[in-house]
Amino acid sequence: DDNKNTKEGKNLPICNTATYTTVLMKNNERKKIPFVYMLGATLHPVHDYYTRKEYESSMFWFTYRYDFPEIKPYGITTDAGWGCMLRSAQMMLAHTLRIHFKSRHWKCTSLEQSRKDDFVRAVLTWFADFPSKEKSIYSLHNMCAAGLAYEMLPGEWYGPGTACHVVRDLVSLHQEQQSNLFRVHVSAEGTVYRNAIVDLMTKEAREREEQRKRHDQKEVQAPAHPLDPVAISADTPPDTYGPLEWDCSLLLLIPLRLGLDRFNADYVEIVAKT
Repeated sequence: DDNKNTKEGKNLPICNTATYTTVLMKNNERKKIPFVYMLGATLHPVHDYYTRKEYESSMFWFTYRYDFPEIKPYGITTDAGWGCMLRSAQMMLAHTLRIHFKSRHWKCTSLEQSRKDDFVRAVLTWFADFPSKEKSIYSLHNMCAAGLAYEMLPGEWYGPGTACHVVRDLVSLHQEQQSNLFRVHVSAEGTVYRNAIVDLMTKEAREREEQRKRHDQKEVQAPAHPLDPVAISADTPPDTYGPLEWDCSLLLLIPLRLGLDRFNADYVEIVAKT
């Protein structure tokens, strides 16, 4: 029926049954309400309401702060009005660390438990706004310091692309202290090149493979004659090592503009489900 998607002469969006659910309201009217998509999870807007609220309350929240130690020599002690993108990057990174070291569904059951949890204590230390390269690795101070390489001064508004590169640089710095961390790749111009990902994620595997090949070549004895099969195989060794495994997990960041001067509504559902 062509009239199903019209009301008072205005076109209405077609509701996908996999995206919307029908809820019976108090006045016995049936209303279509969209599902909630949050960090990879699909939640029913009614039946999963308390599950969603509980999950939201378990997330790490970083926002504007006042009176933290001065960002020298700029005399800045607050990020109110300019630090929104950096705080968003901190929350994204904190959630990634949560999935990496715990799981996607992990959460503390109480405030008392969270205060005793080693992971929570570590995260609060890593993200504390304090000028320390060893402990508070993801502090606002260190993010601003990393931003200097991209011609960004403390107090200036960061774009998504710059924030992603700052995250990548700080995670790389953190890896020097903690080897069981993931790696970060920032895509160029919204494009992901597979060879760049493979090169990044198999650095250590390639080094081990090269060492193994050099070791194997040393064990090959010198042939008695140039036509000896050993000499031929040594000159053209077969590729018997197979594909390389990744060294660790990957955080893939794709800075992408979805709209000219504002967010394009056509991307809402796609981004929500991602």
